[in-house]
Amino acid sequence: MVSRTAAHRRHGVPDDEAGLSPDYVAIVAALRKIPAGQRQAIVLHHLYSLSVGEIAQEVGVPTGTVKARLSRGRRDQRNGGAEPCLTTLASCCETAPARSPRT
Repeated sequence: MVSRTAAHRRHGVPDDEAGLSPDYVAIVAALRKIPAGQRQAIVLHHLYSLSVGEIAQEVGVPTGTVKARLSRGRRDQRNGGAEPCLTTLASCCETAPARSPRT
């Protein structure tokens, strides 16, 4: 299987990705550096403005697990050496439509 990075080096970035804002690219890159569970909790909390209880219900885990994932995700983001993305995520996505939790 050929890696996407190698393909980008050979052929350049596809046109649909060329116009992405630097903030978007930084957010995605930073989020990719943390584990999936933490990433999911951070995105649901900061992008979709779900409460800890709503995230727990959506994901099917206890609220303590969600709190731990948010805390560890924030810590890993700060300690990962990457530019912090949570403030950027919240400010870039303020206009994003809020999503109601599944019932």
